[in-house]
Amino acid sequence: MTQFFGGPDLYTQQYGPPMLRAKHLPHPVSLERKAEWLSCMQGALDEIGLEGPVREQVFQRLALTAQHMVNRTEDGGF
Repeated sequence: MTQFFGGPDLYTQQYGPPMLRAKHLPHPVSLERKAEWLSCMQGALDEIGLEGPVREQVFQRLALTAQHMVNRTEDGGF
């Protein structure tokens, strides 16, 4: 998460580039699934009590990443 939020590239140094989208391509990620995942992330942020501007920044970053992961239309096509 350090690298994800703009910190040192510790993950890349140890494991190589994250390549999140490539790793998700075998799995159908539709707009509906994106919304479901973001709902889960909202719940996680609620659970840890993250509030205010930091919460908005975290959620905005998660939302951008979620949109980038979308690889299918709702009907299952590309």
